[in-house]
Amino acid sequence: MNGVRVEVSARKVTVPYLCPCCCGVADTALAVSFTRVTGERFLRETTRELDFPYCTRCVRHSSWWTTASRAAIAVMASGALAGVVLGLVVGAAAGIGAAMFGGGLAVLVGLALRAKARAGCAPSCAGCGPAVTYHGWVDQVQTFSFVSRRYAAAFAEENGRNLVNVTPLVYQLVEQQRVSAPPAQSPASLHSALAQGNIALEHGNVALAPTQPPLAPVVPLWPQRVDRARDLLDNVVQIDRRAIGAGGVVKRPGRRAS
Repeated sequence: MNGVRVEVSARKVTVPYLCPCCCGVADTALAVSFTRVTGERFLRETTRELDFPYCTRCVRHSSWWTTASRAAIAVMASGALAGVVLGLVVGAAAGIGAAMFGGGLAVLVGLALRAKARAGCAPSCAGCGPAVTYHGWVDQVQTFSFVSRRYAAAFAEENGRNLVNVTPLVYQLVEQQRVSAPPAQSPASLHSALAQGNIALEHGNVALAPTQPPLAPVVPLWPQRVDRARDLLDNVVQIDRRAIGAGGVVKRPGRRAS
């Protein structure tokens, strides 16, 4: 499998909680294993297995892609065996015909399963087959390959302190992801934005909330109060003038009538 190769020097690796194929939300897991065979006279097998978060859709089309090769080999082997038996019992022509029929059927089975895997992929999927390959370990150095460059960058960034033999491609992918990542908001600014209703939390991510229509401008009340006081003062002045014209005396607070 051609992909981005990442080496980590640690017994435990940190895995991003993303699907390695489509980089979507993971809702299940898929085991990735490697078996090492050691010894000369007595062979010894050591298997290590790691669970990678996956989404159900990518697990399904990856299993179909892997099953296609195995099913084609099984059908071809069955056809060859049937050809040998028929060749011995019936004749060489029957044996050759059975073997050819088995080979053609194997090709059809493989193509059908791989077409089913392609149909099950989403546009965001990095490939139809397995998105992660575990190449084994040497001492504490573990080696992986990833089809998705985006996931490879996320995996390398999660294990940045333990990376070894970093290739220029891995370094470039990590730098691109850091540049393209949105700036992190401080808790105070995030709380203030949430209180004002400017953003909303959806599926664990910060997303812009629909803008609300602006409120109508608030009109101050003091001009109306001034107008009312002025009208009241004009009425009082008119009453005073009428009283003076009639020869009366108007007493006002704080003044003495003469």
